[in-house]
Amino acid sequence: MTRELKVGLFGALALVFFVFGFNFLKGRKVFSRQNEYTAEYLSIDGLLEKNSVMLNGLSVGMVENMEFKADNSGKIVVTFSIDNTLNIPNNTKALITSSDIMGNKVMELKLGDATTYLKDGDVLLGETQSNLTNVMREEIAPIKMKFEEIMGSVDSVLIIVRTIFNKNNLSNLDKSFNTIPMTLNNLNGTSTDIQALVKMQTTHIDQILANIENVTKNLKDNNLKINTILTNAETATDKLSKLEIQNTINQANESIAQLKLVVEKVNQGQGTLGMLLTDKALYNNLEKTSKDLDALMIDLKENPKNYVHFSVFNRKEKKPLPTGYK
Repeated sequence: MTRELKVGLFGALALVFFVFGFNFLKGRKVFSRQNEYTAEYLSIDGLLEKNSVMLNGLSVGMVENMEFKADNSGKIVVTFSIDNTLNIPNNTKALITSSDIMGNKVMELKLGDATTYLKDGDVLLGETQSNLTNVMREEIAPIKMKFEEIMGSVDSVLIIVRTIFNKNNLSNLDKSFNTIPMTLNNLNGTSTDIQALVKMQTTHIDQILANIENVTKNLKDNNLKINTILTNAETATDKLSKLEIQNTINQANESIAQLKLVVEKVNQGQGTLGMLLTDKALYNNLEKTSKDLDALMIDLKENPKNYVHFSVFNRKEKKPLPTGYK
C-alpha cells in the first residue's frame, strides 16, 4: 500500500469520524435517519437551537434551525428533525412550552387524530404556550391585589383604633367601666322588683287565664250551635235578597207593560193625548184659541176702559169690541 493511499484512507476515516462525532455531540442518533419538519410562530418565546422535541415526555428529536420567514411577515420558521420511524398525523401541533420552573423551552408534539401522516419537509401548525413564569404572574396578581386591599383595610383599622384609644377616650372608657358595677346593681334591684310584682299578680293572672280557658271551652262546646245559627242567618239573608230582587223585577215588568199599553193607546188616537197627537183639526183650533187669547190679553192691558167702565153721573156708550170678538 502506497503512502498516498494510506494518507487518503486516513483522511476519509477522519472525515467519517468527524461527521459521526458532530452528530453525536448534537444529540442526533448516528445510525438512524431523521425527517425534517417546519413550523411557523409569531414568537418562539426563548426557544433555542438544539432544544429537544418531546412526545409524551420522551425526546424524539431536536430543533435544527430558526430564521425569519422570507415574506417579511415577522413570522419565525423553526426547522426540527424527528426520527423517521415515527408516524406523525397531519393535524399534529408543534407547541413551544416550558420544560421546568427555570423557563427552559422545548418543543412538544400534540398528536392529532388524522389517518394520514406527515412526510419529510411538511409544515406543522405551530403554537406557543404561556411560560410558567407568566402563568404564575397571572395567578399571583389577583392575590397580590387582594393582599394590598387587606393591608389598606388594616391600616384604616389601626388609625381608627389609635383614634379611639387616645388619652381622653381611655379616660372616658375607665369612667364607663367604673359605672358598670353601679348599673349591674340597679339591674339587680329592678329584677327583684319585677319578680315581687309578678309574684303579687300571679293570682290575678291565674284567674284571667282561667276565665280565658272557660270562654274557650264554651266556644268549643257551642261550636255546632254557632255554626247552625250562622248557616240559618246566611240562608235567610240569601232568601231575603232573592225575594227582594224578584219583587223589584216583577214591579218593573208591570210598569213596562202599563207604559207599553199607554203608548199603544196614544198611537191609536185614544184619550186626550192620543187625540191631540192624531187629530190635526183639534190641534189647529187649540192653536187659534191660544193666539186669540194672547191678543185679548194684550188689548186688555192696553185699553182696559173698553171692557170695564163706572160713572156716577152718566154712562158712556161702550166702544165696539176689537175685530174677531162678539
